Amino acid sequence: VDLRPETIRYFKGRATPNHQHVAFSLFRDLFATRFDILDSDSAAVALEKFRGGMAGVLPPEQADIVGYWLGFDFSASPAVAHLVGSAGFGTVARAHLTRAFRTLAAGAPVIILLEDVHWADDASLDLALYLAAAIPAAQLLVLAVARPSLFERRPNWGEGPEGFRRVTLRPLSRQASRSLVDEILQRVD
Repeated sequence: VDLRPETIRYFKGRATPNHQHVAFSLFRDLFATRFDILDSDSAAVALEKFRGGMAGVLPPEQADIVGYWLGFDFSASPAVAHLVGSAGFGTVARAHLTRAFRTLAAGAPVIILLEDVHWADDASLDLALYLAAAIPAAQLLVLAVARPSLFERRPNWGEGPEGFRRVTLRPLSRQASRSLVDEILQRVD
């Protein structure tokens, strides 16, 4: 992506087994990675970084709502305090997030790489599909990498959105494995 001459907005998130039951943890990781939000950051610093990352895409109040919904501690935000606990909080947050990705994709292609999706929580899996379906005309590529165990848990995951392709990779042959190891070792030298 870095070698492409055009501007591409790249987001990368990784699911982990210890967060498999934490709603939206995959997307929390995606934004923490993109905006350099560290676990050691205070809530105020995380809020500042999130707002800065969303600047020009969402107003601060809307960014606060999205961030809180995804699992950041933005409870000090007046916008969050006003809506938290309401039945429509998730709907409002999802609408703001969708608008953010539509805005980004209108200006340049957007790539969302989701790694280790077999460990992703159900809310994140549903959100990935929702975004892929909600932004059909935009320049959006959602690439989700998973082990077959994902399809044991969610056999039809990904079916439905226009443009979805499931690619099953076969194990490398002995010769291809050796070539890959040789290439990796050459790069280390």
